[in-house]
Amino acid sequence: MPGWRRRAPVRRTIARRLRRRRSMPKRRPEHVPMRTCAVCRSVRPKRSMTRLVRTADGSVARDPGGKAPGRGTYVCDDPACHEPRRLGEGVRRALGATVEPGALELEVIDAAT
Repeated sequence: MPGWRRRAPVRRTIARRLRRRRSMPKRRPEHVPMRTCAVCRSVRPKRSMTRLVRTADGSVARDPGGKAPGRGTYVCDDPACHEPRRLGEGVRRALGATVEPGALELEVIDAAT
C-alpha cells in the first residue's frame, strides 16, 4: 500500500533510544582565562601575569589576589615590560592614572619573582 510502512517493534525503538543516551558526552577543553599585557599587548594566561589596580584615591598598587576593587590592568612577567618608561606609559594608558615610573617598577619586579 502506498504511504504505509511497517512499524518497528517497540522493543527495538526503546533499545535504540537507550543506546543513544549512553554515549559518552564530548568533553570540552578546560577554559583558561587570557589577559592582555598593558605594556607589550601580548595575550597570555591570567595566572602568569601581575594585576595592577587604580585605587579610589588615584594611586596604583599591585593586586596579588586579583580581587581588589578599582580599575585593573595586567602586566606580563617579561623584563622588557618592567622598564620604568614603558611601564609608566602602559599603566597610564590602561588605568588613566599618572604613575611615577620608579615607584611602581620595584613592586612589579617583586611580584614577578
